[in-house]
Amino acid sequence: MATKSMLRKALLFPHQVCVILFFFPLTFFWGVVSYAASFFEAKGNLAHRCISQWARTSLALAGLRVHIEGQERLDPKNTYIFMPNHASFLDTLLAFGYIPCDSRNIIKEEVFSIPLLGLVLRRSGQIKPSGGGVSCLIQSLSS
Repeated sequence: MATKSMLRKALLFPHQVCVILFFFPLTFFWGVVSYAASFFEAKGNLAHRCISQWARTSLALAGLRVHIEGQERLDPKNTYIFMPNHASFLDTLLAFGYIPCDSRNIIKEEVFSIPLLGLVLRRSGQIKPSGGGVSCLIQSLSS
């Protein structure tokens, strides 16, 4: 059994290396595309769709297949709050890629200081909570 596990790890290693090597150029590419798209539409919807495409492409590159149940119960006219539990880094990709509504994410303030990423997140209308608790978060959401 241990031999089978070691063989599996050895066979998966080249795939994992390729995923890591392609993830960063792919992220840079979609970041530039999303930033450029943000100039064509003021609300950030087009840029957000580019981010969604980046997330879906990244998940596909990693070989992950996503199956969503219950999506038909979502009414596009209603407002929803989705709260991923951040069990892994994949939660971000899943939230950006597969939440079917026109959505924005609350992203911690430090992420907005990352050079290209912060710019793209701002231009696509993602929400940066300014420290200070719940009242400041509500103010961030309404602006």
